[in-house]
Amino acid sequence: KGETMIRKVTNKNGQTMYEARVKRCGRVLSQRFDNRKKADLWINKVRYKRDTGFPLNGPVSIKAMFEKYLGYAENRGRAGSTLKQHKENFRNHILPFYGNEDMKSVTIEEHERLFMELKKKGLRAASNNRVRSLMCVIYSTAIKKRFFGGVFKENPFTYIEKLPENRRKIVFFDSASMNLFLEANRDSYYYPLWLFLLNTGLRIGEACALDRVQIDFATSIVSIDRTWSDHENVVVHRTKSKKVRHVGLNNEALHALSLVHTADGHVFRNPDGTPVLPDHVRKKLLPEACKRAGVPEITPHGFRHTYASHYMMSGGNIWDLSKVLGHSTVQLTENYYAHFSREHVLKRARAITRQENVVVADFDGGGVV
Repeated sequence: KGETMIRKVTNKNGQTMYEARVKRCGRVLSQRFDNRKKADLWINKVRYKRDTGFPLNGPVSIKAMFEKYLGYAENRGRAGSTLKQHKENFRNHILPFYGNEDMKSVTIEEHERLFMELKKKGLRAASNNRVRSLMCVIYSTAIKKRFFGGVFKENPFTYIEKLPENRRKIVFFDSASMNLFLEANRDSYYYPLWLFLLNTGLRIGEACALDRVQIDFATSIVSIDRTWSDHENVVVHRTKSKKVRHVGLNNEALHALSLVHTADGHVFRNPDGTPVLPDHVRKKLLPEACKRAGVPEITPHGFRHTYASHYMMSGGNIWDLSKVLGHSTVQLTENYYAHFSREHVLKRARAITRQENVVVADFDGGGVV
């Protein structure tokens, strides 16, 4: 096993040929080709069959492709919540459409029909795009890892455009609502958690997983290197972006930490000593706190929106905010929060100016408003 060879030989007509030999199942298979490239391809196919037992010319189902992707994604440490969403989209939308069809013979027109069917079922554009993204990554993984003998050479979903999305308006507290909320919950056991979230912009999973070892009181910096995983029901030592980020603590955030009585371990705990869990915050603690204050109910992520929105309205810049929030790209931060910055909007307005009857692009913002 593992023995391969290509050698030059001459046939009975005096023509130079390339003989490829592969040891398989205790015997040597050989075949002759008129060029070296064909011999290499044949060896690769035979070796793949030998090592995986996969019938190279057999059908490839969408289920087999998804299982290969899933194994690869889990090994790479993909977030459990993301994989859970992928499994739901596959089970509800992708598998019923393709069934046992051989994916090697599916045309791009048939792939496009998937999204037409989903649209008829009333799926929103954003949900439709998530299905498209999943199909795109399934094909990309098969191509990159040469699954199924490298039969997939091109990703058809790169040619299928995303549907235009109407981004939902973000919900956050204005200054008056934020003050009402904090004042009404000042005597609450969970007041330190609300104050900390509003002053750091952490995700609720990151706050619930917060440990004293992450906080450097000498520099007033907290290192975000872990989060609570609802999918795995444990604290996982990774963030959504898989990068550690460092968030500065202002006086209000430090005051919130000073109100917490735990000396070590989990920072935010319930009265019985158990850690506060994100799902409990979403379904019980926060709705009750909003009702107590008489303000519109928001989600824990609404606290993150509140922090980011007020950060920009107070003169912050997109680049710094992106780093604080731990977004994968600055573009993502800009999509949500750029319109809260008066200076950002005005700078774009100053990008095009007129000088001596000539329109000039001035991206340094030197034009006159």
